Amino acid sequence: GQAARRFTARDAERPPTPEVPPRTSRALLDVVVDGLADRGEPAHQVWLPPLTVSPPLRGLLDGVGPQPPLVLPIGLVDNPFAQRRDTLTIDLRSVGGNVAIVGGPRSGKTTALRSVVVGLAQTHDPEAVQIYGLDFGGGSLSALRSLPHVGAVAGRLERDLARRIVGHVQALVGERETRRREGAPDVQGHAFLVV
Repeated sequence: GQAARRFTARDAERPPTPEVPPRTSRALLDVVVDGLADRGEPAHQVWLPPLTVSPPLRGLLDGVGPQPPLVLPIGLVDNPFAQRRDTLTIDLRSVGGNVAIVGGPRSGKTTALRSVVVGLAQTHDPEAVQIYGLDFGGGSLSALRSLPHVGAVAGRLERDLARRIVGHVQALVGERETRRREGAPDVQGHAFLVV
């Protein structure tokens, strides 16, 4: 190894070396940012905060005011370019009056379908809207049976009931088509089959 250096008179004449503080792991940028935090005007937020819970259907119905028959608010649509959220509505007045809800397993398809049915029930009398259901999934539509607007809901094991529901809806459609061709008024309300 190296021999230890001896202190000499010449060393005493040199000025002492200043002590260098140890390096810290914080960068200069971190120190500056910490010093500027909570000062001045806050920056404009570009994005709205994320939705943490789904909006309640009652709030959506109350928030849009009166709607034409068969037009329902069912959710919110994020409109980031306008920095707002708009109400998602469905319009069942058109000639087809059909709605398709698409998504993967456990993505909320049944919840959306239930929102449509409950929205119809909350905004229409049972005479104006009749609903029939075929629930071949997890059975979540069976809770809708208690609504006065719902004629019947068949589960996956209720094949006879499912056939009767489909037959009944086919007969309704056929009867209404005949009335339209003959120019007779349609005295029944709107019928919906939810699957």
